[in-house]
Amino acid sequence: MVLVVHDSAVGDIREIEEFELDLAFGSDENALKLAARAGEAPEEGQFVFIDGTEYGGVIDQASYEAGREATGSILCKGRTWHGILAGKRLLPDSGSGYLSVSGKAGEVLASLVGRMGLSGLFSAAPDDTAVSYTFERFCDGYSGLKAMAKANGRKVAMRRKGGKVELSLPPAVDYANKVDSDLLDFKLTSVHRCVNHLVCAGTGELEERAVVHFYADAAGNVSHTQSLFGVDEISALYDYSNADEEKLEEEGRKKLQEYQTQGSVEVEAHDDIDVDVGDVISARDNAHGRTVTATVAKKIVKVSRGVATYSYEVGSETTTKTSSSGAAESSGGGHAYFAGKGLSLDGYTFNADVDKAALTAVEAKAVEAKTSASNASAAAGKAETAAKAATDAAATNAKAIAGKQDKLTAGANVTISESTISAKDTTYAEATTSKAGLMSAADKGRLDKAIKSGDELMTTNPFTPGATLYISKIDNAFYAADKRFNVSGEVVGADGSIEPPDSIGVARLFDGNYEEFYKLKDGQTLVLRMKFDNQPLGTFPGYPYGNILVSAYYDEAPKSIGVRVYNSFESQGVGWKTLVGSRVGSSKFTNTWSFRNGYYGVEQIEFTFVGSEDNTYGYTGITQIEMHLDIPYSGRTPFLSKYAAEELYYPLTAPKFIGDLQGTADAAKTADKATNASSADSAAKADRLKTARKVSISGAVNGSATWDGSGDLAITVTGDSAAAGFLAAHPVGFYAETSGADPNDYGGTWERAPSVGPHTWLRTK
Repeated sequence: MVLVVHDSAVGDIREIEEFELDLAFGSDENALKLAARAGEAPEEGQFVFIDGTEYGGVIDQASYEAGREATGSILCKGRTWHGILAGKRLLPDSGSGYLSVSGKAGEVLASLVGRMGLSGLFSAAPDDTAVSYTFERFCDGYSGLKAMAKANGRKVAMRRKGGKVELSLPPAVDYANKVDSDLLDFKLTSVHRCVNHLVCAGTGELEERAVVHFYADAAGNVSHTQSLFGVDEISALYDYSNADEEKLEEEGRKKLQEYQTQGSVEVEAHDDIDVDVGDVISARDNAHGRTVTATVAKKIVKVSRGVATYSYEVGSETTTKTSSSGAAESSGGGHAYFAGKGLSLDGYTFNADVDKAALTAVEAKAVEAKTSASNASAAAGKAETAAKAATDAAATNAKAIAGKQDKLTAGANVTISESTISAKDTTYAEATTSKAGLMSAADKGRLDKAIKSGDELMTTNPFTPGATLYISKIDNAFYAADKRFNVSGEVVGADGSIEPPDSIGVARLFDGNYEEFYKLKDGQTLVLRMKFDNQPLGTFPGYPYGNILVSAYYDEAPKSIGVRVYNSFESQGVGWKTLVGSRVGSSKFTNTWSFRNGYYGVEQIEFTFVGSEDNTYGYTGITQIEMHLDIPYSGRTPFLSKYAAEELYYPLTAPKFIGDLQGTADAAKTADKATNASSADSAAKADRLKTARKVSISGAVNGSATWDGSGDLAITVTGDSAAAGFLAAHPVGFYAETSGADPNDYGGTWERAPSVGPHTWLRTK
């Protein structure tokens, strides 16, 4: 069994294979405990479940260990699906005494789920079986569903299915003759006689109190007729003090039926039996010829290392206690009242008598309150008059001042408050590590060298979510290859099945983070292809000679790694070439393999990872695929160097495919332009146009013109017969060797090819 972690906002997040799960649900608890490794454990508010079963729920809290003796495990606690239902109440509609339902089982369940506001988590299985039930007032959702199911000969079942927890009401199963008792370890208590006479006492006092008698016969059938007498009669009192006779008829019968049992049994099942709450199982002791049959009231499930074990609490606890109690809403009886001073109780009527002493005390307090209120009112009147006089005087004074002074306007760092003018000190010294101030000349020089016009500033770390780099330097031509090139592949299972690779895992192979990895299960093979058909020439965008590095996480190394490239450079032989590799990290913490590429026209690269057959954790962790070039070409191949987070380096012109880079050097660009393009310098450059300049064109065509900047420039060109002859003698696809000259100067388009000695050129257009 594997455990799925689910977030309501994003869906299923991960599967956990190493965990300890303990659930209990049914008559009480309805809770779960989960122990999992840090990094895999769910967060508070997320859901966990074993798909296709009823084992799951929501995480409400998590406990962590810290310190040198920390186990690295997190203990999570929460509510099972049953506990979530138990946290809701089935309330009657406004104006109704009770909530009643009837109709098709599936539709009834759907309406109850909606009434509890849980339609986003639970669904109802289609079921046309007719059910009906009247719920107790204010019962919790889970108890109400179980009571409805029991009343209709059914049980409550739930399974995680189709993204929700599906509720259903299948018939309760009687395993009395279906389960071998050898599959059960049990402690059996057999009872010859249980409570069989229930005196139900309801509302009223003394001889007026409502009383109803119920009797059970030897077979457990309940009626108003007594069949057991003498030593066989066991009586009990059901004190339901605010229930009338009609309520006693209903609840008294149910209460006596609860007492009817053949005994009790504590059951622990072996792995071969898995039953539900509400099912009936039996325990048979062949040595004594005793059998007890009881309903499963509580189920306890423990899952460790993917294996589930079950235990159950079943039956009713037999007892000879002679009383029990009930409670219900009612307007009559059931509570003792005591009359205080000045009060009298006559039957159900209270009377109040107020004596003269009480009236005198009240009168004295009233007079005192009236005097205090009068004094407070007088003081308030005086205060209001004084406040008005002060306001009028202030307004008159302000008007007089306004007529005799000029209007003042505050400038920068200046404030005016009534007749006071204040100014802030705007003189600053050179900044220090502990005090703000002006930039020093030395700091300005360093900043000028660090930031140049056209640079992009890394204001956030693009390689990891936080400020920590897992590797100290990135000079990696494969960085973000999944975004820049066409990366595809497949995963081949041990049985020959083929499925697409995990896209999130593939992205991790090229993100520069050694702490995340592609998870390849034991026995699987990952084949990954990197194509460059989206590049201008359909080949690797740069000078491809260098080392391809492949690394694995911790000691989760693959069984084997193979790398080959498809070479299109004819002088090296067109076709697939297998690269020779070797392991360059010897410890179990450094699993790195290096493959040397010496081919030029690389159109594809293929990686084959064969997973371990029996790894410690059941999978192989492939962390990074990198390419370190002999001659990085920053013009066509991404080339980034960043030695620490949140600092600036020159040059840092970022490739467009990195979406996490933020901010630009706009301020630096402006400062650079302001420094290099002063008005005097601009005037000097403009003076250069005072002298007319000649512009010439040569190559396959030639021509010239003189231009002084006063108008448009027009050049008349003629064909060069020599150039035309050169192009005819050197068609497209022709290779030429030169001692340094560039054939582009003579016509056509030529690209330099790798060569030793004379320069070799290939005409492409």
